[in-house]
Amino acid sequence: MSDTRETPSFWDWSLRIYGEPEVQRTCLILQDRHGLDVNMALWCVWAVATGFGIVDDDTLAGGQAYSIEWNAKVTQHLRNARRGLRPAPAGCPSEWAEALRANALELELDAERVEQDFLQAVLLGLQDPTDTLDLSPRRARAIAADNLVAYATLAGADGGALEQAGAFDPLLAAAFPG
Repeated sequence: MSDTRETPSFWDWSLRIYGEPEVQRTCLILQDRHGLDVNMALWCVWAVATGFGIVDDDTLAGGQAYSIEWNAKVTQHLRNARRGLRPAPAGCPSEWAEALRANALELELDAERVEQDFLQAVLLGLQDPTDTLDLSPRRARAIAADNLVAYATLAGADGGALEQAGAFDPLLAAAFPG
């Protein structure tokens, strides 16, 4: 019998995983303390969760190059504008600043989705997902951890040390319970 399941979109999967306890905190620590892109980290795990498996070095480097440029030109500017509105700048009524901040957040999330759509398209353009239904959660976590270590190392962090310290564990546990 063939596998007829549909690959969940990276965006929908990310929203579900990011909503899990400890995942948001983990992702923000990876971003703020270790300079990793949250979408890239999630992508490394999504690849395994949806059957793509190991993200090879060239694909990882291409995804990272796009993410770096997109963040520098778009997402980071939107994030800075949003953060700059709390507290309200001098002379600006707080309700105006909050309304503008909410709009900036929507735009920031739209920019995050564009990045994720690109990263999803990269994998979809390379290969069809394989059947991962037979992977144990432990094996899937190990493959995803390898992807995360490779990405962290490429991004200039010590991927091995992050793995040893359990920095990826909450994300991996949420993606592959059991």
